[in-house]
Amino acid sequence: MIIQQGMAAGQPYETRAQSPETIEELFAALESPLLSYALRLIGDREVAEDLVQETFMKLHTHFAEVREPRRWLYRTVHNLALNHRRDSAKIIRLQPQPDEADAPAPIPPIRSHCR
Repeated sequence: MIIQQGMAAGQPYETRAQSPETIEELFAALESPLLSYALRLIGDREVAEDLVQETFMKLHTHFAEVREPRRWLYRTVHNLALNHRRDSAKIIRLQPQPDEADAPAPIPPIRSHCR
């Protein structure tokens, strides 16, 4: 196993020689940890599963260019989670939330037509 020291932080990082060689091996090794990571970032299991699936689809497309697949996978999940959170904050709900549905509707003011 080859481990090199990162120049800036002095942290070990992996090279292609120590990481799994195929996408299938990466999926088997990292699907569960990536799902846990995405779930911590998003809080919704279905969305986290979608993000991890999208991440592996992107890896499949760019696999030949990716030098450090583990780092790339975690960074991509992180970025997709941030994008999802930013995009979901822009959504305006048209239906009231369950706690809002129980509250009485405001009463409109009464206007008198008499002078």
